Amino acid sequence: EADEPDLAAACKDILQRIRKAERPVIMIGTGVRTAGALPVFERVVRKLGIPVTMAWTAVDSFPTDDPLYCGRPGTIGDRGGNFTVQNSDVLVIIGCRLALRQISYNWGSFARAAYKVIVDVDPAELRKPMVRPDMPIVSDAKAFLEALERQIDQERPDPGRHSAWLAWCKARLERYPVVRPEQRRLTGDRLNP
Repeated sequence: EADEPDLAAACKDILQRIRKAERPVIMIGTGVRTAGALPVFERVVRKLGIPVTMAWTAVDSFPTDDPLYCGRPGTIGDRGGNFTVQNSDVLVIIGCRLALRQISYNWGSFARAAYKVIVDVDPAELRKPMVRPDMPIVSDAKAFLEALERQIDQERPDPGRHSAWLAWCKARLERYPVVRPEQRRLTGDRLNP
């Protein structure tokens, strides 16, 4: 596990990258819930005001009707989530093992233009041969998010700084719903699966 000074320095670097970024995104997996970090996660994303995506296994970790929610990327995710992650320039991944269904078999193109920060309690997850983090952080999700929140509280970033980017991501969710209106219409006595 990362010691506190290193975690503080990493969080300072991450906040600087988010501030300079045009298209930052936070992506979470079930590690955030497992670490008991959902309350601090929610405070952090509110203070940053950037798009949130989730692994398909973390579907109950953040409300899908939240103004910051921007989908679930992956082959079994949704188009909005894929547009959000694929167009990001800084991607902070917390407690998500990035399974192949999340990143696809063409993992070299996953978030192709993004600086990738991956936070995981298991160092082996950071050494997998698929997605290589630009900034690997071995830490419990709660310890990381608490350190990030302390840094946010010191620096007080503008949560509206990325509002145009957030609106672009939300528009992709609306334009490409998982179930389109024509799929909701019944034809005869059969359901459309």
